[in-house]
Amino acid sequence: MLAHLAARPAWTCTGCGEPWPCPARRARLSTEYADSRLSLLVYLAGYLLDAAADLRHLPADELYARFLGWVIRGGI
Repeated sequence: MLAHLAARPAWTCTGCGEPWPCPARRARLSTEYADSRLSLLVYLAGYLLDAAADLRHLPADELYARFLGWVIRGGI
């Protein structure tokens, strides 16, 4: 099984090359945090802060959607 980890500073997935968190990583996180959506949001918020420093060229709303929006929209 591929790890689907974040490769910095581009924030691409080491397993599939898609923007991280990729669909596979999102699915795994959804399973791991199925009982605690708030904990998942806190976990991903830490990554969002790191990604914002590395991906300064991307708009904040795009980063928000990528790291947190999918959880809030019901991706878990």
